[in-house]
Amino acid sequence: MRYFKKLVGDRIYLSPRSSEDAEKFTEWLNDFETTDYVGKSGEMISYEWEKNFLEENNSPEATFAIVTLDEDKLIGTVGLESINRTDRKATLGIFIGDKDYRSKGVARFAAGRRAALRDSAARQSSCRRRRR
Repeated sequence: MRYFKKLVGDRIYLSPRSSEDAEKFTEWLNDFETTDYVGKSGEMISYEWEKNFLEENNSPEATFAIVTLDEDKLIGTVGLESINRTDRKATLGIFIGDKDYRSKGVARFAAGRRAALRDSAARQSSCRRRRR
């Protein structure tokens, strides 16, 4: 898979997400240790289901792959989910699938780019920032 540097940090960058990564996402989503913390450990995800999900939920302005700078290795995803264009609201979702990159500040970097994600999505869908 080829990735493109949309937002770049010291160790990782965000690239538009692609359905070509369905196999890696399927592997992660069927690993109990990986999915337990997101409340999806009871679900069985097939490759076909995940590929279809990525194709149908791949918004170039709101969903990104998290990729390492040194190896161009996919390690997770970040994006705006549940976009409500009427109320102009969305939820930020972050998923670090690669166990070697958890608790290393990767999600913090990705979450820190939420303003860029929000602004990008806002241009496309008129979302506004929601404070928690």
